Amino acid sequence: MSKFSFDALVQKLRETPKGKEASMYGPIRDIFIHILGYPAVDVDIDTTGEGGRPDITVRAPSGLLDSKGRPEKIAWLVVEAKDEHSCFVDTGSREIIFADKSKYVGLHTAWFVMIEPTAWVLRPVAGNTLSPDADILIPLDIGSEAEFRRKTEPLNAAKAGVSEQLKRFRAGDIRMIAVEKLESDLTTTASKREINRIRLNRKRFFQQVREATGHLQVSVAGALSRLNTELERYRTLGDAFWAEYGHGPTPFDPHYLTIHGAPQGPTQSRKHDRDAAHLRREFSKSPHMARLALRGLPDFQSRTGIEDSKLKELFAIETANLILARVLLLRFFEDHGFFGEIRYLCNGGVEAFQHMRDYFKSSYTKLLKDAYAEGSRLYSSAFDETELDWVLGVSDEQLSGSIEWTLFQFARYDFKTVKGDILTGIYDRFMDRNQRKKFGEFYTPPSIARYIIRRIGVTSTSRILDPACGSGTFLIESYRQMVGRDVDRGVAEYSDVLEALSRIAGNDLNTFSATLAQIQLLWQILGLKKDIEAHGFPDVLVTAKVNSLVERDQWGALDRFAEIDQPEYDAVIGNPPYVRAERSAQALDVRSQKEFERGRDSFPGISSKLNAYALFLYRALDRWCKPLGEDGKVGKVGFVLPVSLFDNNETAQLRKLFALGGRWAISEIVDLEVIYRDVFDADVLPAILIVENRPAKEDDFVSIRYADRSTVRHHVGDALKDFALDKLPESIVPYTSLFSPDGRILTRLTPSRLDILHKLWENQTISDVAKPYWVRKERNNVIEWVDQEPANLNEWEARRMLAGGIAFRGSKVQCENGIDVYKGENIIACELQGVAVLPSADFGRIDDASLWRYASIHPSRGLAVAQVAHCPNGVLFDPRKEAFTNTATLLFPRDELTAVPFDLLLMSNIYVWFYALGARMGILRTLRSHIYPTNLACLPWNEAIAGRADDIEAMRAPVIHASRSCLAAQESLTDSLAALDLATLKSRLRSDFDARLTWGNNFGDDTDYKVTISNPTIGEIREGGWPVQLSDDLFDFVACNKKGIAIGLLIALRQQEGNSLTRSTLLNLPVPVTEDEITRWNVLVDSHQQEKLQRAMDDAIHALDSIVGECLGLTPADIVEIHRDRSADPFLRGIAPRYPGTVTRKMGFRNGLDSEERYD
Repeated sequence: MSKFSFDALVQKLRETPKGKEASMYGPIRDIFIHILGYPAVDVDIDTTGEGGRPDITVRAPSGLLDSKGRPEKIAWLVVEAKDEHSCFVDTGSREIIFADKSKYVGLHTAWFVMIEPTAWVLRPVAGNTLSPDADILIPLDIGSEAEFRRKTEPLNAAKAGVSEQLKRFRAGDIRMIAVEKLESDLTTTASKREINRIRLNRKRFFQQVREATGHLQVSVAGALSRLNTELERYRTLGDAFWAEYGHGPTPFDPHYLTIHGAPQGPTQSRKHDRDAAHLRREFSKSPHMARLALRGLPDFQSRTGIEDSKLKELFAIETANLILARVLLLRFFEDHGFFGEIRYLCNGGVEAFQHMRDYFKSSYTKLLKDAYAEGSRLYSSAFDETELDWVLGVSDEQLSGSIEWTLFQFARYDFKTVKGDILTGIYDRFMDRNQRKKFGEFYTPPSIARYIIRRIGVTSTSRILDPACGSGTFLIESYRQMVGRDVDRGVAEYSDVLEALSRIAGNDLNTFSATLAQIQLLWQILGLKKDIEAHGFPDVLVTAKVNSLVERDQWGALDRFAEIDQPEYDAVIGNPPYVRAERSAQALDVRSQKEFERGRDSFPGISSKLNAYALFLYRALDRWCKPLGEDGKVGKVGFVLPVSLFDNNETAQLRKLFALGGRWAISEIVDLEVIYRDVFDADVLPAILIVENRPAKEDDFVSIRYADRSTVRHHVGDALKDFALDKLPESIVPYTSLFSPDGRILTRLTPSRLDILHKLWENQTISDVAKPYWVRKERNNVIEWVDQEPANLNEWEARRMLAGGIAFRGSKVQCENGIDVYKGENIIACELQGVAVLPSADFGRIDDASLWRYASIHPSRGLAVAQVAHCPNGVLFDPRKEAFTNTATLLFPRDELTAVPFDLLLMSNIYVWFYALGARMGILRTLRSHIYPTNLACLPWNEAIAGRADDIEAMRAPVIHASRSCLAAQESLTDSLAALDLATLKSRLRSDFDARLTWGNNFGDDTDYKVTISNPTIGEIREGGWPVQLSDDLFDFVACNKKGIAIGLLIALRQQEGNSLTRSTLLNLPVPVTEDEITRWNVLVDSHQQEKLQRAMDDAIHALDSIVGECLGLTPADIVEIHRDRSADPFLRGIAPRYPGTVTRKMGFRNGLDSEERYD
């Protein structure tokens, strides 16, 4: 190892040539190791150049242990190096660069170090210093190593890490208390420096919420697991008692720790009382454990419906979340002065607690319990004891450490500066994506709640209800709409606040959610301290532990929810739970079921077995919404619901109540399917529905919007996404056109689309194509079938040969001369691809033979359609030789129509367009849907098509040839380009140490984020390099500081048009960079003539469209409009057949996955 020389390292830095930034990293690393004393393992250089990391990260102890008990390190310092002279010395450019690079500042980072060839700039990013002179500027001509050491002394490893700060916190040091501001002084104009710091503090506040939540959840789960043995003992004692004596009216009283059975006779009663008294003494030894085992956990499971395997995990998560929510509320109370000069969670309380902790070996749960009692004096509802408070009776060292860490971390924020806009959506920080998905938590983005509130027309005099309020997003946004913004502007009085809050009501089954909703509403008003002290806190009407769908009995009518359960609301809003009846532990009792099913005012009710969201929608309109008044005002519902409401057969009964002649009128629909991952970060396809509590009229109109990626607004740092739904084009369509002929609700209508759809609806449908037949039954068993109308029709049941495929429920038997069985996955447009999943099947031994039961009356040819796809893909087949499972939908045409090329017909843009807008059902992710017999039957048909069957068939060869040629050329080009063996983007970045990438905000921390490549372009150089725009979305870009690599990436992306790529896929794309590589690349692209072949394919299908469109009554202008619409609309572009030549993955038979239910 060469001898260390400070002067030599400084000289290397000062002589850094332009474009060689990476050559600075080594000398900087050595200075941190040899001058500032950091272990080499803690100084990390970004050698990949892939973006998303600081140039150099210096780590230090956090004071915490990881899951394996090892000391956890944090990013204490981050370094940004630039090869440009004076870029950091100049304060203006310094702030511009910091604004961009501050994204690398971690939650516990204390210093941001900016280094250029002439100077170091040390910026503290923790503490209360905002003034410009807080930056320490160290010119590199400083002269001596000793002087450099003196100047950089604050960075020294001996002072690094959180542990030292935590010691000072315990000892009562108040210098770090409430120093981090999240809002600047509104009376002065903020400097760029202050703006940067406030933005950074906000980002770190959000990160702190999530980190603290994670630490608490882990430690609470650990504490709970360590109690398993004791919990199981108490549960066993209780179960044994109730097994002997039965359950009394109150099986266990958690207050008196008494257990009750239902003894029979005096002898058993005496023994019952003795055993109950004995158990009470046992329970008194550990009251918290007895309450938790016999009441807390069972009640929690009963209310949430969580299965046993997830029970304790969710219970621990909600316990931890409630701790943090209350800690935040107490910090608000402290910083707003509601406790006077006393701080229970910051140094006053903590310092005093340390003495008691040392003497009595107390846990921090004791401090929390005492602080809760003080908080309860101010607002008792937020601190009412719940089953989640079991933790206050536990003395667990790991949990105590996590609580202390949480108090320490949140002590530094000034909660007087934590205002409404910061708090908006804070619940999203309490659960990460995987947790939300696991437990079905679908958090509503605040901007979507605001949109619904605006569109409903909520005013200061409105009465609002969210019957499944969760953490209170809709309640908070209603408050802000009604009065909160006026409070912020200084134009509302406390009486206005009280009046508004008296008009806002919410309920949630979940204890934690309801408590957090109350707390979040309180957060909004704590700035009105003087008014609160004079008049008291408002009574926030949010209830918990009540199922809003259950009918109250005479006792329930006396509870708090009875105040809410009234038909008086101007707006019922929210995001009700999406839970199937069979999966819900909150089964409705008989009384409640009857209330849904009995109907009202001559209108039928609905099935009580529907998904919970449908029951909430019905109940909101039937029970809570204000009816139409003499003044013309009417109550409205604004819900975020699954798109399945609009097309599912199960909700058909409910949809009829919105039709003309029904009970209620739809006023607006916003389809959010395309951006579903941005909305919920879960596999739910949502829409916004706004309904009025009055019957629909023929002269009514409906507002329809449908979102695309342009709607999503990403923000710098950890801020939540916004959705600019107001910016979407709005279509106003007649109410009479909202429903399809079969009663589905269409969500993507425009006036121009309706003109064409009405023409297509005037035709017959595919159901008229299906061959009719008749069956005769005895005792529900079919005993005879014919394909000619029988004389005595009242003894026969008429049917059509349009059905699902065969089903195997037992063994799959083969035989000689059997029928080959295929699945839907074998079907692409006009082709049967791959081998049979069961060759030569014995149809005499199939559980459900579907239409093959009637083989004697089959036509000579049938159509099989893959049941799950973007749109119908069909193949013609001989039913004597081939069959399909119930992953396909089957159409056996009338005998005179067997020559019609139905498979080719479905490739027409006319049918693809119609299906996408008017026939989708059972919608799945990524624009796929189910093609059931029901919706296949809806497609248009005209007998004129049969008259042109030969003309259409004549187009088979050119259409299939053009499609295969185009797709083969794409595949061949892909193989040829791969054969060039070019370096990938990642390898080029790694081989060029000075090359760097900067990713657009859409990529964020989500490694699964996919961007659909659309018309990629390259822009002018800016900070970060040359930006390659990947799509129409402003935040879908990758910037590279090496122009040649950026151009190479653009060239490579042009071959990925329409493909959805992740960050990893982009990094692993081969890219041409040198002149020779680009030439060879372009020669291959030109030789494959992709554009020419694509035009030929389009021309062939357009020729087919001309015939089909004419037969269906469309004009040439209509057909041109369909082509334009399919090209311009991102949704319609994504709906396309599996064209001939497409190769799909074949899965064959899989256990439990051979029916349509595998997509549920």
